[in-house]
Parts: sequence; structure tokens; C-alpha cells
Amino acid sequence: MNKLEIALAYLRKGYSVIPMKSREIIKRSKSFKEKLDIALKENTENLNPRDKNKIIKEWVDRECKKPLLLEWKEYQTRLPTENEVTDWFTTNPDANIAIITGKVSNIVVFDADSPEAIQFIEDQGGFPDNTPMANSAKGHHYYVKHPGFHTSNQVKKKIENAVEKLALDVRGDGGYIMVEPSIHGSGYEYHWLEGRSILELEPIECAPWMIQYLKKVKLVNEKSKEKPKKEVNDTSHKQESSSVVNQPAMSKNDFASILANGAVQGERNDTAARLLGHLLKANPKADAWAILSNWNTKNTPPLDEEELKGIFNSIAKAEDNSKATKEKETIIS
Repeated sequence: MNKLEIALAYLRKGYSVIPMKSREIIKRSKSFKEKLDIALKENTENLNPRDKNKIIKEWVDRECKKPLLLEWKEYQTRLPTENEVTDWFTTNPDANIAIITGKVSNIVVFDADSPEAIQFIEDQGGFPDNTPMANSAKGHHYYVKHPGFHTSNQVKKKIENAVEKLALDVRGDGGYIMVEPSIHGSGYEYHWLEGRSILELEPIECAPWMIQYLKKVKLVNEKSKEKPKKEVNDTSHKQESSSVVNQPAMSKNDFASILANGAVQGERNDTAARLLGHLLKANPKADAWAILSNWNTKNTPPLDEEELKGIFNSIAKAEDNSKATKEKETIIS
């Protein structure tokens, strides 16, 4: 069966399918290549450039997780027609395939992508042998019936409960999941376990532990909307870097305390940005990086070096832009 035939088979089983970008499609995209070239060029201009191959891999992996359709969200509430699916996969026969999860397809998918998550599932009693199950690039996908209440999506979020602090992701209402024969950006091909395809088996009813977990995810998502996270990822610093550079100078006591004690998880990124904003006002970039790197060793746990470099490069660039603006204003005046 070709991609079109498989996509239609999913649709005829009642699943809302959409085409996704693939490595082949990305290779043909001039805009993607232009954006990647800019990112690689900017990286070479950084004091601490990241590994070029890691950047390319991240970009390809991220792009392969995006829908090919600009307007795909209408299929969160309705199934596409056979004519629409035929048009999509005739025009783009090498597109990947995704199923939109949630009420529209009457499914929720548990995504276990770590040994700890798989162990957690087993501790709860596991999934029955008649559960549709697929292998992904990092773990397994388990397909269950939609429970009837709104199910939030959880992707790489840690639930603040010792029992549930696992990489057990959820694809629920408004989400989507890649399915066979899609190929991950890394080259890994998604595939159903033998006899466990969603074309052969119906999704199972949610067991009590699954209902409890889904409700917990929903609650955590609601709380996260009420209260901003203290720790943000490295891309968030691109948005916050200017405010960090322009903030009031850090007191000597605060500076000394931060250098001596480091920061705990949940506060590391924000503290790194504040510390770096202070360091760059009075130190060359090389010295600032050395101090920041030494400070990171005292964190619990230390930030990954790639993440630390991302923060450094973002704040340093904002500092350069701030200085250039001030110099320009001085010349004009």
C-alpha cells in the first residue's frame, strides 16, 4: 500500500488524518534551507558556537513534526473528506501521516519515551495485549478510547508528584500523533507492533489509572496557565533577553550569593540570564562565559552545556544590540 492508500484506510476507520512534512519535502523547501543557513551563519558568529550537526538535526527533527497544511486545525473538529485526503497525498506522495487525537478521532495516545515511563506503566498494571501499540523513535505509543472529558496534551512536562514525575506524554484533544509509515526526522520509521495496528484493533477503554493520569495532566495544564513557569527554556531567552540586559544592576550581595550557591532546578535558566546580564556589563565575553560556566557547576543539577550556550548567545547578542543602539543615539544627539 502507498501512503495515499494507508491514509485513506485510517480515515475509513474514523480517524482524522492530515499530511505532515517529511525529510524529502524539507529537502525541496527553499525557505527552510534559507532559514537554516541564517541560523548556521549566526551560530558561527557566536563566541561559543554550537555543533553544526546538532543544529541541523534539531531543525530537521522539529520541521518533520509540523503539519504540511497551513490550515489544519479545522480537522480537530471534523474528519477530512476522501477527496481532500486524495488531493493531499497525490500532490505530496512522500508526506508523512498523522492522526489528530482527541474527540474527533475518539482516541487518546500515551507516549512513553523513557525506561522510567515504561516502568511506571507496568507498575500501574500496564496496557492489555489488545491495545493498539506502535514503536516510535524513542519509545512506544499506546492508543486508548477518548474518556469523554477534555484531555489536555502533555509534551515533556513533569507532573509535580513523585509518583508521576515521568516522561509519559499524552496526545489528547487538539493534538496529533505520527503513524506508520511516517519517518521521524532522525530516519526512524514509525511502525505498529505485529498484530497491534489501529487498523486491526479498536482502542481500549481507559483503565482507572489512565483516567486518573489524564485528569492530573488536565489539572497541571490549567495551573500552568494561571502561573508562569519560573524556569524557561533557552528559546524563551530570545524574547526576554532585552529586558534582562536593561534591568537594574544586581547588588553585590546578590551577585556574591548567586556565584557561591548556584541555583536549583526551576530557577537555573532565569538566574543564568540575570547573572549574565550583570557580567556582560563589566566583563569581556570570554571572561563572562568562564564565570558563567564555573557557576553552572554549582547548580542542582547543572544545565546542559548546549542549553547554557543558547542562553549565553541570546543574552550576549541582546547586549551587543543594546550597546549599538546607545552609541547610535549618542552620535545623533
